[in-house]
Amino acid sequence: MRARGPIRRSDWLKSLGVLAAWAAIGVAAPNVLGADKNSTNAFTPAQMGPFRAAHQDPPADQGVVRSTSA
Repeated sequence: MRARGPIRRSDWLKSLGVLAAWAAIGVAAPNVLGADKNSTNAFTPAQMGPFRAAHQDPPADQGVVRSTSA
């Protein structure tokens, strides 16, 4: 490319456009289109622990042993 002169602004803009397109096609599209919202392998609330969504109720038994001594 440098043999034909310096890198121009249009070259940078084309490169950024290609980068954005590949990011959308290669990363975003598979994550959006391939997401299985009704997966049978979903995490349980106990597995999510502190990372569960705010609207979820805490599980009844998380397997945590609490000390009764003061």
